[in-house]
Amino acid sequence: MNTFVFFELSRLNVLKCSGSPLQRSSVDEINQADEKMSKWASSLNVPFAKIERVQLDSVSRIVEPTRTTCVIYGDGLEGIVTRVALLALSDGLDVVILADLCVSDDPENSQIYLNRMTQFGAQISTFHQFSDEAEWLLAQGS
Repeated sequence: MNTFVFFELSRLNVLKCSGSPLQRSSVDEINQADEKMSKWASSLNVPFAKIERVQLDSVSRIVEPTRTTCVIYGDGLEGIVTRVALLALSDGLDVVILADLCVSDDPENSQIYLNRMTQFGAQISTFHQFSDEAEWLLAQGS
């Protein structure tokens, strides 16, 4: 998870996935993640979409056409997060998964899912690493 994720702020979409029944501790965890990401996205005017448990056949239909990178997090790493990431990749979009903001139904095996997403072309990052890079890009004038 030490990959430095280069991106253009003007090309980002933030996608929050939800689709798993959560335990109480996970609800608190995902609420904190939502607060972090919604503040971050609104401060930089980055579109923020929530994807609920639905039949989704294309991510490109719900993101802004000029924004080609999807930042994905949420509950159900093994389910909806992985599905949305694979759909976005198949739509030709770049994908960044914020691993520390993903709630796993199977924490012991979550690294396997993240490794598979990397093999398919997704980048794995953390919120802290991602937001630090955004601040650096802003300071550089990107």
